[in-house]
Amino acid sequence: MLLDQPAIDYSPIALINILFDYVMAVEKWLNLGPKSRQMLSLVGIETMAELNECGAIAAYLRVRQNVPNVSLNLLWALEGALHGQAWQVIAREERLRLLLELEQAQLDPRYSSDSPKAVAG
Repeated sequence: MLLDQPAIDYSPIALINILFDYVMAVEKWLNLGPKSRQMLSLVGIETMAELNECGAIAAYLRVRQNVPNVSLNLLWALEGALHGQAWQVIAREERLRLLLELEQAQLDPRYSSDSPKAVAG
């Protein structure tokens, strides 16, 4: 019966807040589904701000320490999420740059999974 239903707030402010929350959630986690977000959560990255602070390379390396068989597709997805691009575009257009940065980070003795970012040389 309709009388038993909880009241829904249809005020303009409530609807704008709902729409804003939805758009932000979709935009901010572009490319990153539940499994990717779970892997990020395992390494202490819960928000886009934390991912942005960490950077795609460092985040990928941190995840890989906990999930050794993680695919490079996660790296493409992380970079895409940070730049608002589909992971397929990143894989096609930024692959070489990211692989070189990844190799540099792996060789850098200053890199630490505890630090937000690898120290720039």
